Amino acid sequence: MKLSTVLFLVLYLSSFVSFSQEADFKMFPSIGKEYVYEFSDLNYLQDNEGKKTEMLLKKQTLKLKYEKSSADNQNYLSVEFIGNSVEEPLSDVTSLKDYRYPELVDGFYDRRYPDFYEGLLCRIQFKYNFDFDSSKVTLVNRAGLLEELYSILKEQGFGQQQITERVDIINKKVLKEVTTLVESIYRIPDEMFDPEKFETKLEYPKPTMILSQKKWDKTPGLLSREIIIDKEMNSLKKFRTVSFDTIPRARRYGDKYFEKSIVLKSIRDIAPARFILSGKIENPKTNTVTLAFLDRPFGNELRQEMVFLDENNSFQIDISLKHPEMVFLEIGRFNYIDNSRVLAFYAEPGSESTFSASGEEFPWDIDYGGDFSSENKMLNDFRQTFKIFNERLSFNTLQSYNTKNSYKDFIAALDQVDSFTEKYKSDTDTTIVQFIGRELKAFLYNSIFRNLSQLRYYLRSDLTSMYGSDEDETDLKKMEAIIESVKFNDCYNDYGIYSRFFAGYYLMYYFGIAQKVKELAIRDYKIAGVNLKFYYFSDIEMRTQLARAILAGHGFYSQVVQMCQGDLSRREEMLYQDRSYIYKKVDETLDLILRTCNDTEFLEAVKQLRQNSLQWQNDNYCPEQKFFNQDGGALYFKDFFGEKPTIFYITSDRAIERYYWDKVAEDNPDLNVVLVTEGNNFKEWADYTKRAEPIAAQLLLINNEQTLNDVFLQNSRYYIAYDRNGKLLGTSSQPDTIIGLAKESLQPEKKQLNKSQLQFIVLLLVITLILLVLILIVWKWRVRQRFRKEQQRTRLRELELTAIRSQMNPHFLFNSLNSVQNLVQQNKGREAHLYLSDFAGLIRKVLNNSEKEEVSLAEELEMIQQYLSLEKLRFEFDYSLLVDEQVDVHNTMVPSMILQPFVENAIIHGLQNKANDRQLKIEFEQNGTELKISIEDNGIGRGAARDISKSKNGKGSKLVQERMKILQEKNREKYDLKIIDLKEGTKVEIIIPDEK
Repeated sequence: MKLSTVLFLVLYLSSFVSFSQEADFKMFPSIGKEYVYEFSDLNYLQDNEGKKTEMLLKKQTLKLKYEKSSADNQNYLSVEFIGNSVEEPLSDVTSLKDYRYPELVDGFYDRRYPDFYEGLLCRIQFKYNFDFDSSKVTLVNRAGLLEELYSILKEQGFGQQQITERVDIINKKVLKEVTTLVESIYRIPDEMFDPEKFETKLEYPKPTMILSQKKWDKTPGLLSREIIIDKEMNSLKKFRTVSFDTIPRARRYGDKYFEKSIVLKSIRDIAPARFILSGKIENPKTNTVTLAFLDRPFGNELRQEMVFLDENNSFQIDISLKHPEMVFLEIGRFNYIDNSRVLAFYAEPGSESTFSASGEEFPWDIDYGGDFSSENKMLNDFRQTFKIFNERLSFNTLQSYNTKNSYKDFIAALDQVDSFTEKYKSDTDTTIVQFIGRELKAFLYNSIFRNLSQLRYYLRSDLTSMYGSDEDETDLKKMEAIIESVKFNDCYNDYGIYSRFFAGYYLMYYFGIAQKVKELAIRDYKIAGVNLKFYYFSDIEMRTQLARAILAGHGFYSQVVQMCQGDLSRREEMLYQDRSYIYKKVDETLDLILRTCNDTEFLEAVKQLRQNSLQWQNDNYCPEQKFFNQDGGALYFKDFFGEKPTIFYITSDRAIERYYWDKVAEDNPDLNVVLVTEGNNFKEWADYTKRAEPIAAQLLLINNEQTLNDVFLQNSRYYIAYDRNGKLLGTSSQPDTIIGLAKESLQPEKKQLNKSQLQFIVLLLVITLILLVLILIVWKWRVRQRFRKEQQRTRLRELELTAIRSQMNPHFLFNSLNSVQNLVQQNKGREAHLYLSDFAGLIRKVLNNSEKEEVSLAEELEMIQQYLSLEKLRFEFDYSLLVDEQVDVHNTMVPSMILQPFVENAIIHGLQNKANDRQLKIEFEQNGTELKISIEDNGIGRGAARDISKSKNGKGSKLVQERMKILQEKNREKYDLKIIDLKEGTKVEIIIPDEK
């Protein structure tokens, strides 16, 4: 080693050792101080010319407070993550992942992200013991943190197993990493570098000490390190290292670098969340001043505090302030524009600012004092240099008015923002200058948005041009180019009124580009038209999804909540079924925000909005908010109930329609008519109200904690009607509608059943219904039983009929065989042979027909003819078959074998016993709808036959008679059988009805 190198090393080591062992130097926090540190982790590629690409930046912002705990009187270091994000700074569009406001997607928690815990870090507060001897920190609220995380994950919808796994990872890994991160602020690595490889500098510009080291050669590993320490405050101001990728690989776009830094953004005394502004105005035009500021995590509504100037034209306003922001002081009344002037101030919690204004006319000469005097002077100088800030406070927000400025005026101011603020950087905090610069740019971009919208309207409507016809198209393209070059996050502050307006304009602009199809709505002129701006176009689901592609982070979440508020405030312009749908979709959106957002203050505000929305969905809701009358007496809505119906007119503008409302009260003495407004200065309101001598009752909401919008989801032109008993009749944005509802409630009420009567009627109806059901069941059972019995009876009759037929066939066979036997006994062999041949054919027909209940008359005649032919072989007789020509023998059905038994009786019992002239006549005659069959013989008659054949019982004819009786019962038809004794012989008449 060279002698020069050795000497340098000795000198360097001795200097650093003397520094590190300095008796009064220690790195530790101071009691009662609040520190804000930003941790940055930057990765990028850089080529030989120094051009950077593929940059990825992770930033974590921590707020640390070292204070005494009231619980145990011990000092603790509390740590909060007030920022946690990853972005690509070199991207053409906003590329941001803000862990406080993650992707608004339902079911996101089911995905496996390795960085799932990053958002949870913003939900909890870490509490440490600090060891001043070693500068080490020890986490003391581990158990409470894990319990809180368990509850958060459960609210977000995780399952039990997922919660256990995630809490275990946080306990074993994440809490240790956070502790190491906090400890790195107080324990700086003191390892030494080889002076042959690093150029080292040690400087002491009071009150800081700067140690910087840089490697001589570009080799993989640590390239440089810089440490800046504030010795007076015993705190780290900056710690930055640059490393070179140690992994050898082909680098097409350059080498990979890693930059890590810890930067102290601010250090202040721990102070209450208050801001005090005091001032003196030499020549005021009015005796009131109003201070307006943001106190909500979303929305453009400003909280206002009004005070009177004293006899010295001085004032002091003390407000509650939780976040750094710009506040606005209006000197004069908003409804007297020429006399009102708006001044802007930068304010932080715990700060105090003063000013004095001198001169006859505005702009006055203003001297600033107190905290942030340089910042406030910078703001005033910029606003007076560029005469474009024409503003007033109206309806609890900041509005621009009567602006005749061209967009070129705003572009000129936009070009000067960075250079203008640069002049003040030496006297101001860099973070504050950045905040103010973003707000000024946001204001200017808002103005360009408005000019662009107006110019598009003029060109589309072919109206008189704004800037001259030759320049309109050129101006349009210039403004579009400026807007499209803007990156949203570069101009946005969470607590900046201009920023929030900018988010809305930005969203509407790009939505207009993306929207290629728009539904055309035809509306009734009586219904207030829905604003066609983005906020009120289509349903909240679609607008939220579109906003996700345009905005990110707090700006995106804030706009989604504003869209929900807009839908809720315009519910009276919708049909009831549409209103129910809107309520449902808004509630689902707010619920999703509550399960995804990791900003605790934002969550609390959304919970309050959602709760208020659910309350107004109750048909009988009556707010319990306290109001005041002109005499200072406290009143509630319910105090007006009892004698008359009551109409409440909700408006934040106490001047508009005041006299119309008095006329309504005068014309409707049977109604309570009440005007409800808001304000923060009771005396000013009471004086103003008494001078107007109102007829309608007057109520004031002191809006220090809640505004009209908080209570009613409306703050202008909103009417509510209750009947005399306090029942909510309805709400509307139209006074005639609400007056009609109140008047209608005065009509005599129709007699209504009380609760007990209604319950009795319902009970009686239920019992009656049960009885009817039981009767129906019993009746159905009995019908079924009767039907079953009828089926059984019918089946029994069929079986009986079959049995009768089966008895008739053997009877016929027996008689036929007897006839054959007689022929054989008479030695008539040839006749017996013929008889047997014909008998076989006849038997075949008998067997076929015996299975049938009915046969055609033609078949029955054929069978009877065969039978008669057989009988003629035994003995001689004559027979005739006479069929009326009206009888259709082929289509007329008769019971099978209905004739044979009677024909047989006529032959065997009547004709066989007669000596000669044996005659048998069978006739078929159509008698209307009946078939009449006559079987007549001239035999010996039934009496003589009985004497001769006492042993024979006439079973065949008895069976036929029984059979006809059963057929009559079964078919419900009239079958008739008559046996008539003649002087000579017997006649049988059978009546068969036609088939139905």
